[in-house]
Amino acid sequence: KLDVNGSYFFNGTQLENDYNLQRKSFVGDTTQLYSELGRSTRDNFNHRLNAAIDWKMDSSNSIIIRPTITVQNTNSSTDKTYNSLGQSGNFLTDGNSYVNSENKGYNVGATALWRHKFDRAGRTFSAQVNYSSNLSDATGSQYTVNTQFKGNVINRSDTLNQLNFTKSIAHNYGADLSYTEPMSRRSLLEIN
Repeated sequence: KLDVNGSYFFNGTQLENDYNLQRKSFVGDTTQLYSELGRSTRDNFNHRLNAAIDWKMDSSNSIIIRPTITVQNTNSSTDKTYNSLGQSGNFLTDGNSYVNSENKGYNVGATALWRHKFDRAGRTFSAQVNYSSNLSDATGSQYTVNTQFKGNVINRSDTLNQLNFTKSIAHNYGADLSYTEPMSRRSLLEIN
């Protein structure tokens, strides 16, 4: 009278990218050389758990419950240094940047369905309730220093220091009712 099924899924990825970028630009009759050395990483982990519980209480009644849980965690970062040189080898710009983010989230939900069959064939009643809860939490930062030169002398230096935080919470509830009534041997009326 009782069937229980479940499944678990895990996915994990870790990506790393080291790069060295060299670019030569032609501006009018002069050239500029841009260099960038950087590294980026991204780690992503997902867990998902599903279950189904089917209980046949008697020949007229049954209950099905389906819970689900999902958890996700993602971290990423980028770290780079860069500069640009004029045609004579003098510095035009110089800088470094670090960007970091972390995202966490979960989703928990369940549906419960009760089905009832009456003595008359085709006459049924069912009630289903649904619930889900979602939470996501994200933090991030960026720190960048950019320096501009004029004749190998610092002309201007700018610093960008940013932090961001995001939190999202959602709860969803629902209910469905359904009644069927036979109208003839080949047709029935359904009310939802």
